[in-house]
Amino acid sequence: MRPGGLMAESLLTSRERVLALVTSQPGLHLRELPRRLGLSLRSVRYHLEGLEESDRVTPHRSGRFARWFAAGAFSTEDRTLISALRVRGQRAILSELLREGPMRFASLEKATGLSSATLVQYLHRLSSDALIEAAEDRRYRLRDPSAIDLRLSVYRERFPDLLADAARQIFDEK
Repeated sequence: MRPGGLMAESLLTSRERVLALVTSQPGLHLRELPRRLGLSLRSVRYHLEGLEESDRVTPHRSGRFARWFAAGAFSTEDRTLISALRVRGQRAILSELLREGPMRFASLEKATGLSSATLVQYLHRLSSDALIEAAEDRRYRLRDPSAIDLRLSVYRERFPDLLADAARQIFDEK
């Protein structure tokens, strides 16, 4: 083995592990990757930068956060929805709106159990991401409920981990 060969092999192995996780569990946040891989945050960042430079992964930014996806695997709309589903409070809002239809703020607050401040923050993020909108009657509604319902069905089949702790909430209550 050449000098440095072991180092290059271990880097490749770690990089491939990062890519495999991002591919199998799309939309993970940067901080979640080291926890699941048993690697340092610094190491994961290094590998993500290399994978991004070689066009193998792409970040999806929503607000201050980036979530990671295999390059070319999802449309922008899919990445946006998957990113929202990875946030429990946003997932709860989308679930309620999908199940109940348009809702006022107070009804959403009661149904989701989110505080007013948190609900405002999540509603703003979901509106900015064009997943929901506020109608003239001050009810929040999904912009395209049928498209979201279809995507959720596909995600349930392809990525069971994506909705693991919310599958019952989203699908079984419908």
